[in-house]
Amino acid sequence: MYNPFKPEKLQSLENQTIDKRYALEKRIGTGAFGDVYSAKDISLDRQVAIKVLKTSRLNKTKKQTVAEKQALLDSFSREAKITCKVQHPNAVIVYDTGIYKKDLRYLVMEYIQGQTLSDYFNENNHTLSLSEIYTLVKQMCAALSQAHRMSIVHRDLKPDNIMLSESAKNSMQVKVLDFGIAKIMQQDLENDSDFCGTPRYASPEQLSGQAVDARSDIYSLGIILYQLLGNNKHPFPNARTVMELIQHHMNNVTLVPLIKSHSKNRISVEINRVVMRCLEKKPELRYASVIELLSDLKKAFFGLSADAILTDKEKPQISMDDMLDIYDDAHTQFKQGNYAYAFEQVNSLLEQKIFDPQLIYLAILSLARSGANALAMDYFNKFATQLPKTEENLALKARLLKDQYQQTQDPQKKQQLGIQAREEYLESTQKV
Repeated sequence: MYNPFKPEKLQSLENQTIDKRYALEKRIGTGAFGDVYSAKDISLDRQVAIKVLKTSRLNKTKKQTVAEKQALLDSFSREAKITCKVQHPNAVIVYDTGIYKKDLRYLVMEYIQGQTLSDYFNENNHTLSLSEIYTLVKQMCAALSQAHRMSIVHRDLKPDNIMLSESAKNSMQVKVLDFGIAKIMQQDLENDSDFCGTPRYASPEQLSGQAVDARSDIYSLGIILYQLLGNNKHPFPNARTVMELIQHHMNNVTLVPLIKSHSKNRISVEINRVVMRCLEKKPELRYASVIELLSDLKKAFFGLSADAILTDKEKPQISMDDMLDIYDDAHTQFKQGNYAYAFEQVNSLLEQKIFDPQLIYLAILSLARSGANALAMDYFNKFATQLPKTEENLALKARLLKDQYQQTQDPQKKQQLGIQAREEYLESTQKV
């Protein structure tokens, strides 16, 4: 059986050619789920990375029937195809998948020159500034938001799965690796409730074999954020063994708060509160989406909010041509389902006091489609004077109020939201 705590060693495939197309060169990485090779795609004449996955149940279970073995291979093909659909500038692209020599599963990925966040932690002693940390986390959130919209949960988010490379603008670019790989490897476990992932970054619900959603990734991201702010310190430094670590994740162990001695950055109460909310044991107490997390993080880091957008007079101006290019790009990305990216682009214009109704509407709709309904409602209220009372705008507001009504537990607030939602709905129907 596949054991995440004792990674199985695979025989080296260096200098071999897979399916007469991929010429494997050098093994450049190894981990619990498999080995990674630099390779040449002979057909397209391009450099790629190939991850060869461990296949414990495919070749070690003697009693396994041909039908059961085929079912595992079919399951891999289905999950791998889903993984290929995650297309985002901050996610490593999976070009192709296949099965070599009947049972050796592999993924063909974009080749990235750079280093993992884990290597960066180990090789660099200097502390990242809040601005640098925000830039990195924003890119992680953008990739996660795209995957979560497709109902894909990463399940193994950790510094080893975050690549850092230098962009064309000489800034640090994030590429998130291995979307859905943990789900693929789950098929190697004999019981569906068994754990598959990395205990150091796994959520309590994942460790206990429960169903996971986007909030599980937010827990893992919270640990990474804690490390970024705290000089690579883990929130559970006293856990000496894997079992102790799992107990710390699952039980109400007091978290070590982010304090000034951990970092050269000044860790405010607000920053600490954002991180601790990510690390709540119960999923319903965490952020519902990475967009909401990113919004609170930005406010905690820089003191920015929707109010600040309306009052700040020191923002640089932007040309009409540049504004139209940004809007067109945001609109295109929105239609393709990249809601987090669309919001970031439109919001960059709102921050420069360009309060065009169509920009505001696209920002609110992007937030709503990302699942950040509370933040979308906040934007709706802040920009109410700039939004005309069209049928479209009123219907959107009624839908957001309805979502808040369904989510709130306060009876009095629930009643108020219900009345307000009905009024907005009736007003929108009268505009027909």
